[in-house]
Amino acid sequence: MSNILSEPLRSELSEIVTQAVTASLSQREGNQSMSLDKLMDKNQVCEYLGVSLVMVDSLLREGKLNPVVIGERSKRFRLSEINTYLETTRRAV
Repeated sequence: MSNILSEPLRSELSEIVTQAVTASLSQREGNQSMSLDKLMDKNQVCEYLGVSLVMVDSLLREGKLNPVVIGERSKRFRLSEINTYLETTRRAV
């Protein structure tokens, strides 16, 4: 079947496929980084960490979680920062 295509055409087709795969992978990596910067409200953080609202408030007061302030009273938390907090507080078992 490879004899059907001439060498220049095969080379051009290979280049097109390589560019398409590279673009697709780049887009996928970009989407993954955006999902890590997903903003979560305080209740979602509680559920994600498996802790109470009181504990999240405590982490806020201690400066261990840094919210993104939206408007006057609304706070959100970046998933990437929550994961960083988890990594820094992980204990060896």
